[in-house]
Amino acid sequence: MIGVTFFMGSVTPKEGKTTKVESDEEELALLNKFHKDFELSWPFVLTRDRINNEAYGEMGVPMVVIIDRKGVIRRITTGYDETLKTETDLINKLLAEKRP
Repeated sequence: MIGVTFFMGSVTPKEGKTTKVESDEEELALLNKFHKDFELSWPFVLTRDRINNEAYGEMGVPMVVIIDRKGVIRRITTGYDETLKTETDLINKLLAEKRP
């Protein structure tokens, strides 16, 4: 699992108030804090434009795409869910499946 995003010039932390930034370095520092505050266990990649978002067909932020071991997309969701329970349950089920 990886997160895909781009430099947007602002970051909305867990507290909810968006912070505008002046530099990529400042944004990266806030994104790292965001990653820690939300206890995300996966890495994220950044670009200076939306090329990765467009390549993956982004429909909203955040967007979760779950792909099984065979490469079949099993679920796409958009929007923030604090628990991610539905996605977590599906991921655990897929991880328990035997490899093809």
